[in-house]
Amino acid sequence: MSFVSAVPSINIQKENYQSYETVIGRIDGTTGTILANDLKIYEDRREISFEKDVSTQFNGSVYFYFIPVKEGNFSVKIANVLFEENGTLNSVSLEKNVSVIDNRDNQSRREILTINPGFIVESKKFIYITNSGDKNVSANILNNTYDLIVGESKKINVSENNESFLEINSYENFSVPALYFYINKSTDLTINQTQANTSEEEINLSVVPEKIELKIIKNQSVNFSFQIINSGDKLGNITINTDDKIVSLENISEIEIGDTIISGSVLSNDEGFFYRNITLSKDGEEIARFGLEIYVFPDNETLAEVNVSIGKNCDYYNGTLCTTDQKCDGEFKYAGGLCCLTKCVDVNATTSSGSNVLIGLAIILFVGVLAYFIIKNAKKVRGTSVEDKFKKAEESYNKGTK
Repeated sequence: MSFVSAVPSINIQKENYQSYETVIGRIDGTTGTILANDLKIYEDRREISFEKDVSTQFNGSVYFYFIPVKEGNFSVKIANVLFEENGTLNSVSLEKNVSVIDNRDNQSRREILTINPGFIVESKKFIYITNSGDKNVSANILNNTYDLIVGESKKINVSENNESFLEINSYENFSVPALYFYINKSTDLTINQTQANTSEEEINLSVVPEKIELKIIKNQSVNFSFQIINSGDKLGNITINTDDKIVSLENISEIEIGDTIISGSVLSNDEGFFYRNITLSKDGEEIARFGLEIYVFPDNETLAEVNVSIGKNCDYYNGTLCTTDQKCDGEFKYAGGLCCLTKCVDVNATTSSGSNVLIGLAIILFVGVLAYFIIKNAKKVRGTSVEDKFKKAEESYNKGTK
């Protein structure tokens, strides 16, 4: 029997990143399971919510990634990571620092490539590459070159392979872990821009932009649109879906060759920050994705007032940036996100707390009404009995005096 003798550690591919560059890392030496919720990202002492995911165990390591959407110094923390040492099960808390910087010289434009997801697994043999910078970017994947304009996103389907990493050569080199659990050693790593073998349609779609940021007022509808660039074949049996009712979309069933504009609207009765995914699927399989960052402000504000805060960070207002799992319990501004001027509270906790208050009030009301009727009836019984006793005593007294 062999035991893991080394204490687990976190390894990240590089130390400095740009905002929206995918941070890819690996946890070595653990024998336990690590979930996405176990991976915490902090800026100073405040937990930050970035898109992230964690793989299962693969060849003795666990891989993870997250996509930072702003600059700063961050700490990646994982508590209670299990490992075996000399036959004894132990645990340790891990931490690794990551810097997200602006590496432009003289305010020049930046090339930024977002890779999502940050690892490839058997159940999701694809990645999206997105130009998140402010200049055009090229990426070479196994001698296939992809030229992306600003905001453009492209889905790359990847077949099984016997390589550990998918190499992407761009303004710098990126290595994406390829974690396959059923490997066919005779196959080569290929980029598959066509549908499965059962279909002859070539799928080659790009989404522009890959994400839209909307600042809206509560109970006021706002329209948006994005562009699908189809460089392959005309596609049928298309469905478009979103994961929330506040987003309405036009229905489409086909995507013609060339450019297609898809329109939608957003209407929210609640204030706060919401991130929503919109997916395009063919025959039930996802072929493209689009994101909405939605900031909903109180109906006593105007968009002109909201726009005044653009360009200012949350520290300017002495506020706190709420995560996607939180809401602000009072006044907030738009400043690099949902900047709460009071306190950020967990959405689930708020719902639970509100429900508990209502239940408590109902119980108090019920007990009060019940006590009222008990006391009232008791008074009636006691009152009649006392009056009878006094009446009898008075009659006896009158008889005795006669």
